[in-house]
Amino acid sequence: MGPPTASAKLERETGFLLPPLNSKARRPGQIREYTLVLDLDETLVHCDKLFFNYKVRPHANRFLAEMKKHYEVVVFTAGMPDYADWVLNELDITKNLI
Repeated sequence: MGPPTASAKLERETGFLLPPLNSKARRPGQIREYTLVLDLDETLVHCDKLFFNYKVRPHANRFLAEMKKHYEVVVFTAGMPDYADWVLNELDITKNLI
């Protein structure tokens, strides 16, 4: 077993899986921030493991842009980090939605 991950260390120290939301990420006048957690696979994209490619679900980018107005958007996957980074970097080119 390797060294503990950053999220495991954070959970052990604080009891939370996510770090506190950066104050810059909050909207002006916002008192409480909600988090929307989305599964990457079969929710935002459909992955074809046979050909190692994926298709973005219709209107996924528009959905993410709208949700970003109301929530902190967090995406999880059971896939490997390299896969998640590859898909998320192409899904959110501006690094502004997720």
